[in-house]
Amino acid sequence: MDGFFNKFSSHHRNRIKLHLYDKEQSEIAKFKNLHEKKITILLNAVGDHTRAPLLSIDKLVYNLSSKLLTIPQLKLLSRGWKFCIEEKIIEPLNIQTEIEYGMIKIKEESDKKKISWNSLRNDIKSVAEDMIKRVNKKRISNLSQEEHIALKELKMDKSLIILRADKGNAVVCMDKLDYIERVNKILQDPKKFIKVLNDESEYDENLINNRLSRLLKEKKINQNTYDKIYATGCSIPVLYCTVKVHKAKFPLRPIIAMCNAPNYKLATFLTNMIKNYKKESQSYVKDSFEFTKILRTTSCNTNDVILSFDIESLYPNVPVTEAIQLGVELIWENNKIHKFTTMTKTDLYILFNLAVRDLHFRFYNNYYRQTDGVAMGSPLAPILADLFVSMLEEKHIISNPELKIKKMVKIC
Repeated sequence: MDGFFNKFSSHHRNRIKLHLYDKEQSEIAKFKNLHEKKITILLNAVGDHTRAPLLSIDKLVYNLSSKLLTIPQLKLLSRGWKFCIEEKIIEPLNIQTEIEYGMIKIKEESDKKKISWNSLRNDIKSVAEDMIKRVNKKRISNLSQEEHIALKELKMDKSLIILRADKGNAVVCMDKLDYIERVNKILQDPKKFIKVLNDESEYDENLINNRLSRLLKEKKINQNTYDKIYATGCSIPVLYCTVKVHKAKFPLRPIIAMCNAPNYKLATFLTNMIKNYKKESQSYVKDSFEFTKILRTTSCNTNDVILSFDIESLYPNVPVTEAIQLGVELIWENNKIHKFTTMTKTDLYILFNLAVRDLHFRFYNNYYRQTDGVAMGSPLAPILADLFVSMLEEKHIISNPELKIKKMVKIC
């Protein structure tokens, strides 16, 4: 770098070096201050221990495994799922902006002293371009060396699995064998799951596309709708679990990743049909803030009692036959008025069954079919579950004038 600066006069060299030094110190101070704050918070959370307890780093990391995490591993995991490892030292655009600003200041000085600006500008441009090239090649990590080592250790340890917490940005560490055993226990419920021998995604894809082709031929759907929900290049959905760290014994919540499933587009299409005409139930409450407002404006007697009920594992426990019937009836009754489709009721039943019933999925190297309940991960699952719960309310609870019920829809 000194060779480049020798092209300038000593006065201009000093001014450029001083400006770059000030900029460098400013960036260093900014990053140093930021990371010192983070380190202080992390160290205060774990104290002077060299091993991590079950719950640590301000509830950001839950170690449910049989292994004790080291402090560097804990710090790494506490960064959360949204953390991105950064390697670039600085954005070139910021450097260019600072150089241009410095050139304006230098030009003002050169004009005062009647120094040739064109020659000086070309020299600065040459030096700046070379410096930007050098900066682009340099890298600085936002992980410490200890955290890089911890990252490699966790990656190489095949006995552990890193999972998402069910709520929030927390990270959960479990023994992989324990995780697989607990998921297999869920899948052993014969009322909801059946083990199958092969990947059935191609078979499901053909079933859906054959039905769509028939509807298109009969002019019950148009070409645009056909293209939107036609299944192609699909793969079998994969089951994974999040951990309910807010509940006792840390139960698992099974989720089926369906984005590329054969019936994903069809389920999205049917969901939108229901959404257009579904009304919120009388008991619906947006959130706890709205519930508080309702309580403040409600007059209660001394004998009144407030009860709270939690539906455990809602989606798997929704009877799929009844849920499909509710969805079809909602669309059919509104279609009598608005005439938005020429499909028959039978057509709708067939499409709903293709979308949510007998869903095939994979967990590690085994294949399964869900025979009852709606799969969490399906676009149809939330709205069908809500329809079913609303039906139960209207049938058994809301009709009772002595009861006042409010429902806050949560994934429970």
